[in-house]
Amino acid sequence: MTNHDKYPASMRVMHWLMAILILGQIFGGWYMTPFDEEREELLGQLYWWHKSFGLLAFLFVFIRLSNRLRYVPPELPASLPAFDRKLAHFAHWAIYFLIVMIPITGYTLSSTFEYSDGITFFGIHVPELFPKSEAVYEAADWLHAIMAYTLLAVVVLHLAGVIKHRYFDKNPDNDVLKRML
Repeated sequence: MTNHDKYPASMRVMHWLMAILILGQIFGGWYMTPFDEEREELLGQLYWWHKSFGLLAFLFVFIRLSNRLRYVPPELPASLPAFDRKLAHFAHWAIYFLIVMIPITGYTLSSTFEYSDGITFFGIHVPELFPKSEAVYEAADWLHAIMAYTLLAVVVLHLAGVIKHRYFDKNPDNDVLKRML
């Protein structure tokens, strides 16, 4: 495999950092949401970390998009079936859309929540740009959750494709994981 068959190092590093960060955010959000007010201190800490890492993910999105615009990614193997190629492109663009929109909805719901104690980025105060609004909060909360679960589903689809091409395709050229290692 030549260097032209792989993503540039900066894109590979951002891919794996974002993968860890996104999965951590999804599972962290899933873990913290059922807590009630009896564990208010723990809940506050979990939300503080979730907001901080959510903003970090949003910053990483700009780095990732900058890399994506700067570098032409390697072509998918010509031996991949057309359906697999279309599904891969759909999944990648769906992931990009969702990793932009999920932090925006998270910020919106935190900003509009009536009892919000503010938004911080690892201790640095971030201005709340939206007025408090129960209706906007509920809509943003719903969208945030739906998009997070949709992102998880698309990531699972993405992983299933990688596993299929690496271990089950008869053509070894279809192993797309090599491009990201």
